[in-house]
Amino acid sequence: MAERNAVSKLINGDGPSQPTGTFSSPSGSSSASPSSGGPSSGGSSPGGPAGGGGGQAVFTASAIRALGGKIAALEPMLERASSSLKNANIGSSSFSSSGIALANVYPEALAFGTNDITSKITQLDRMAEKLRSTAMTWERAEQASTVHPQK
Repeated sequence: MAERNAVSKLINGDGPSQPTGTFSSPSGSSSASPSSGGPSSGGSSPGGPAGGGGGQAVFTASAIRALGGKIAALEPMLERASSSLKNANIGSSSFSSSGIALANVYPEALAFGTNDITSKITQLDRMAEKLRSTAMTWERAEQASTVHPQK
């Protein structure tokens, strides 16, 4: 449970879960949460997307890069879990005579758990790399699409 709370804090920060980025309404105001602009919030947005939402999510390259860093920071936690599994030293002698079936299944369960954690580490590495690449592409696109004054 403590590990899950640590993961939650790492991804979400110390506060409540917030999206990475800011939301801006068509009027230009910004907030930490999306503004629907629909009837339930006191406004109307007939031209907005289905559901009455008129806000737009705005993300920055630095926010995308930071999310990649948070994802990469989970890797040491998974490596500790893998190490704990490998160092458990549970053999068939650790099971009673009524647990013979468990003693036979344990090596396969251990192999599955170890392989699963290894694949999760690989997936996290790929996600973090793709987010870094996305942030770099985003920055290049921003620079390329910005009108610069002539010298």
